[in-house]
Amino acid sequence: MLFRSIESFDENTGRAVGRLLRDTGTSDVVDVHVVLTALRHRAAVLTSDPDNLQRLAATTKVRLQLHQV
Repeated sequence: MLFRSIESFDENTGRAVGRLLRDTGTSDVVDVHVVLTALRHRAAVLTSDPDNLQRLAATTKVRLQLHQV
């Protein structure tokens, strides 16, 4: 099943993204938002950059299911 949704980027989301950016020392807001959204929905992610997303997810201590396209 393909999960599609439109996610808001409100103040709470912005703070969560900021914390993960700080914790990982990265600056890609979109990648972090994708990871956090996928983890919140327990969804797999289709990506051309699985290594980068897996590094971000590893910081959360939760396994993220990634599929390279």
